[in-house]
Amino acid sequence: MFKERLVVNLPAERAYSSLLNYLKEHHIEGVEVIRSGPSYIEVKLIEVGWGASARIKIASLEDNKSSVLIDFNFNRDIIAWVAIDLLFILLIIIVFALRVNPHKFPEFAAELILMGPVLTISFLGYAITSTKKEFRDKISGYFSGIERATSSAQDIE
Repeated sequence: MFKERLVVNLPAERAYSSLLNYLKEHHIEGVEVIRSGPSYIEVKLIEVGWGASARIKIASLEDNKSSVLIDFNFNRDIIAWVAIDLLFILLIIIVFALRVNPHKFPEFAAELILMGPVLTISFLGYAITSTKKEFRDKISGYFSGIERATSSAQDIE
């Protein structure tokens, strides 16, 4: 559902081994390698705090290129976070409305109650998008550095 795809100018074996070492050495703060296999790396995104994870699959393409597919998983922990957040927002809205004007509360209760889910969903969308973008940009930046170093080494030869 939440996937990002990168194409890198490196053979798949080199892309895999260098990325695995990069992640295991904790160069990206808040990322922990859970497991890895011949063509995938699974990481836990600790900083997010939702139990989010990402599975990175690396496949060979023609002309010494690789496809890096990042499949994000914002699992059931996010549902619990949303439910708790909604309850707090609704409680705050109701308390605020009753303090401002308790006699008119029924007239605008529906609008106030609907604001809670709208605000939560908006924040959640932003949080997921920014998490994906930040992780993708760090991986992309890492591969760009390797590609530049590789092309510089080939130019020297």
